[in-house]
Amino acid sequence: MLTWIDRAFDTAVETDAAGVFLAMQANPGIDRPVGDPLRVGFESVLERLKQHAALFGRPVVMAHGDTHELIIDMTPVPRRGGISRTSPTPTVPIKSPTIRAIALK
Repeated sequence: MLTWIDRAFDTAVETDAAGVFLAMQANPGIDRPVGDPLRVGFESVLERLKQHAALFGRPVVMAHGDTHELIIDMTPVPRRGGISRTSPTPTVPIKSPTIRAIALK
């Protein structure tokens, strides 16, 4: 069921939110190719997220907590007009027993 994604974006549009933050437990394999066995169960989630993010046109963050290490990245996201935005820096795993939270600006 993908209703939770639809409802999050519907609420964001209705409230004129500056962005959307979604969190889930499982790692959807966003960095893996389509059809990869570790991603296959999440294709519909990722596709729905991609559709909503492209239409929403504001920042969208999806966090998951299943890999047991902190990784900050910006995966390419379709934008209006077919333009993609990627991070200017590579994905960086951060392994630290002292990091409990990070601030995003």
